[in-house]
Amino acid sequence: MVAYSTAEAEYITTYVAVKQMIWLRKMLNDLDFDQRSPTELFCDNTSAKAISKNSVFHNRTKHMKIKFHAIRQFQQEGELELIYCTSKEQLVDLFTKPLAKDRFEDLRERI
Repeated sequence: MVAYSTAEAEYITTYVAVKQMIWLRKMLNDLDFDQRSPTELFCDNTSAKAISKNSVFHNRTKHMKIKFHAIRQFQQEGELELIYCTSKEQLVDLFTKPLAKDRFEDLRERI
């Protein structure tokens, strides 16, 4: 799959995470652990978050596949809450990026 912008790439990866989240919610429901509150999903891209809220964001998103907009549906149904998280708060950077020693130690302590 080819993304034409950073926002689209973030939106696509958010969609992949949402698919996993929905699967986990259903599995927990089958095990009688019903979740009444939305699952929080953190995203560090404000454009991707804006696309998920507004179906007519702008002409740059009209080429995106409809399946990615399932994110919006799950938000409306109360199963998902997409939360903006700054890049500095992304703990996963510890595992995915080369970091300076100070940043590495800070993230390691926070985990």
